[in-house]
Amino acid sequence: MPRTLRSGRDQRDLKSTSRSQQTPVQKLRSLIFARTKDTKKRDDPESGATNETEPDTKLSSTTSLRLRTLHLLDKNPGFCPGAFMHRQICKSEAEVQAHNLLMSPTQCAYCGVVPVKTHPSSFTEGWKDPTRLNVSFLFQNHVAVTKNDASNRRSCVICWEERGRWVEPMGLEEWCVHVRKHFEQEGYWACMDRTTKCMAGRWVCKAQKCRGIHS
Repeated sequence: MPRTLRSGRDQRDLKSTSRSQQTPVQKLRSLIFARTKDTKKRDDPESGATNETEPDTKLSSTTSLRLRTLHLLDKNPGFCPGAFMHRQICKSEAEVQAHNLLMSPTQCAYCGVVPVKTHPSSFTEGWKDPTRLNVSFLFQNHVAVTKNDASNRRSCVICWEERGRWVEPMGLEEWCVHVRKHFEQEGYWACMDRTTKCMAGRWVCKAQKCRGIHS
């Protein structure tokens, strides 16, 4: 039997119907691969467009499918569960009050790490007007390999939330150099609390679309 030729409109209707019948998991995979395709197109030298003129600040083309999925679903990519939960709670004033997190954390309930309260010299030395990070932000970056592991290594919530990139855990001094670069050279800025004169918690900031970095 000869195949019937379909018009362009019929083909588009067929694709639309097919998409509507996808399961939630299939739709998520389609969204992930669509973003990957767009990233590759920007990097294609034949298209005349490169990331040098339009950098991709959402998702790295080298990030694994698993990390892309976690980023889209706002799930924990590898931070200590205690740190990740603390940051999630701090997004809402109601949640902060419900979990009694009005004060800075004193010890991680999961891994037992005690948050540092001062910036190492690698973060402030030679910087005329250093960003004042609060204790909560320092705490929210820490990574635990296992429960009760108090090694105090940390990844970067800025890289994860702003770029979808998971940074391998590093020691405190190295982490301070890494985070300092975000603020000093890359144009990121911290939303400041007028009372404490340091980084504000997200739940404290009243601006709905504030582009600053919060704890």
